[in-house]
Amino acid sequence: MSMKIKITDIKPNPSNPRVIKDDKFKKLVESIKSLPEMAEVRPIVVNKDMIVLGGNMRLKAMKEAGWKEVPVQIVDWLEDKQREFIIKDNVGLGEWEWEMLSKELIFRDPISIAIHVGTLLMISVELTLFSFLLLPISAFVISRVGKSLKRTAKQGQEQLGLLTSSFDESLSGVRIIKSFNALQFMSSVFRALNLRHQKLTTKTIRKRDVSSLLNETIGAGVMMCLVWFGGKQILMGGTEGYVS
Repeated sequence: MSMKIKITDIKPNPSNPRVIKDDKFKKLVESIKSLPEMAEVRPIVVNKDMIVLGGNMRLKAMKEAGWKEVPVQIVDWLEDKQREFIIKDNVGLGEWEWEMLSKELIFRDPISIAIHVGTLLMISVELTLFSFLLLPISAFVISRVGKSLKRTAKQGQEQLGLLTSSFDESLSGVRIIKSFNALQFMSSVFRALNLRHQKLTTKTIRKRDVSSLLNETIGAGVMMCLVWFGGKQILMGGTEGYVS
């Protein structure tokens, strides 16, 4: 259950792995000003020390908007769960701050990572190196698909703004349009904008439907390659001591 707390009592998380660039941050501030109820629906998540776990950029935007109190959700989680939540929260928004993310994933839990990597190297050096080579490539392809979808969706939103602006201008200036006998011209402009928006919307829907299937296919393909390479190593006797 959320409660309202003074914004000065809330501490931004210095290890936040997400950042929002200036143009998107300005849009976030404008959306908070125009619809403050969104903060009630989605409060900022903090721990017992009032350190933000989810909503660092929203907190920054609320400060920019001049808020004095903000709704928060206080959680009592262990450190591991807090780190997991920080990474998984808002995965579809903003951009990764890779330096912070590397600290979250590597430097805060080096022993566990070293044990896992050491175990993999003991089982098969070749398979481990093959995995390290294959996984970044698949992650790069998946990230490119996601960026392409976001880019098309952004273009669709911008086109919708142009379409709405054109519609408002036509309604407000209908007398001027009639006086200059420009009805046909304005109709052709509106039709062109509407057609462009329709194509972008269709393209976004198609990409969204294909992206999930493509991601699953790439993931399955990676697993098949690892199984093939590992099976080949076993048949050739490269890991026979660990599968007997």
